[in-house]
Amino acid sequence: IQESGYSKRNRFYTRRPLPNLGAHSVPKEYFGYSSGPIAIALAALDKSGTIYMLGFDMGPDSTGKFNNVFAGTEFYKAVGSTPTYSGNWIKQTVKIINDFPKQHFIRVVGASTADVPEFNNLKNFNHIPMDAFIDRINTGKDL
Repeated sequence: IQESGYSKRNRFYTRRPLPNLGAHSVPKEYFGYSSGPIAIALAALDKSGTIYMLGFDMGPDSTGKFNNVFAGTEFYKAVGSTPTYSGNWIKQTVKIINDFPKQHFIRVVGASTADVPEFNNLKNFNHIPMDAFIDRINTGKDL
């Protein structure tokens, strides 16, 4: 990506920016985090008012199966596999949400989204169903 010139034309973050190619290093305090939590942190650092979290399924759904939209594709587990441990993602996400108490975080949920009790007591966080998110996008209401 960096060698293609993309990072000179667009804001691009990586853990290993190559010299003079325009990429930015992941902020030090989130350097060891997973890519999803880093994306949330970058949005919060940009002082985005409301941060919508899509694709944060966070582990097994109610059936206990792997619930990733990319399941069965190259580099991902097979459909029906047991899910990847999500404890680190949850811990990192909770820390970021607590680091930015003036930001509002909304997790967009669907049928395969896991319940995460650690999110229940966060004051600047809530969930909305996918159809409500789509309505917000289509109408511009409550964005």
